[in-house]
Amino acid sequence: MSKKKIIRSWSQLVLKALRITIITNLNLEKFTKEKNYLIVSNHVSWLDIVIINSLSPVSFIATKEIKRWPFINFLTFAANTIFIDRGSFNHLKKINYKIKQALEKTSVCFFPEGKAGDGFSVLPFKTNLFESVAYSTYEVLPISIQYFQDKTPTLVCSYYGNINLFKSFFTIIKNNNLSAQVTIHVPINNLKDRKSIARDAYLRIKHMTNT
Repeated sequence: MSKKKIIRSWSQLVLKALRITIITNLNLEKFTKEKNYLIVSNHVSWLDIVIINSLSPVSFIATKEIKRWPFINFLTFAANTIFIDRGSFNHLKKINYKIKQALEKTSVCFFPEGKAGDGFSVLPFKTNLFESVAYSTYEVLPISIQYFQDKTPTLVCSYYGNINLFKSFFTIIKNNNLSAQVTIHVPINNLKDRKSIARDAYLRIKHMTNT
């Protein structure tokens, strides 16, 4: 079994154990099989990584702190995650170069908000990492993730503020009828500057999460 199949199976097993159903408008794996994308998504929960990997395993851009997270650190190391130090401008330049290299082999995903929100709104996008695909042939694939309980938007899965990973995990496991809606948007052509690309992606994701 290939590494990607192992990651996908493990992610699906985690979601099954947590009794979380995924609803999606399109087949993400079909997109990533046809070509490699820079995938960007709003960030609501530590579950976001698990959900995306359950649909189609990709490489992630993540902060160094995630190395210490149980469950998630396995996924990030297995998926050849590129770890980032947001406090260093020179480091960001190196990360953009690493993204370009990674895109030659696989799709790469990151959360341009920089931190998780409540899921009811989208924080402003940080544009630095969009530089990796500006004026290139690679396209950005925006994704919106929303969490529901009994078909009603919920904060149960949100990982923001002062909540810690273990508290979040046990909150989720105590609740029933949870689902994640994943909306795959039309890809964005990158023959423009990073700020324009980020703005287009933000507007598409924000529009969906506000509906």
